[in-house]
Amino acid sequence: ARTEPNNAEMTLFGIMTYLELPYKYTGNGSFIFMGMAPDFVHKTKRKIIELYGERWHAPEEEQERIDLFARSDYQTLIVWSKELRPRPRERKLLYKKLRDFEEL
Repeated sequence: ARTEPNNAEMTLFGIMTYLELPYKYTGNGSFIFMGMAPDFVHKTKRKIIELYGERWHAPEEEQERIDLFARSDYQTLIVWSKELRPRPRERKLLYKKLRDFEEL
């Protein structure tokens, strides 16, 4: 098990910090939930953010994970690594996606 976030997780965490979203990195196994270690967990609300890499995850896994955590009343947002591209358009869309999830 990794103890430190990988480059993509660090990028996403940096974005969440920039947006002042109160999440902590838990992909190191510091928070095990339903047998899994979600990447980021909200500090006060029942929200999880998972970072999926296209190489390791299939699109159909997205809804499965959302449904799994929803059984325990957690809202889950999946961010795909391709959304982390530093292009202005993609970055604005990611900022909006994260802010909208925070406001749910």
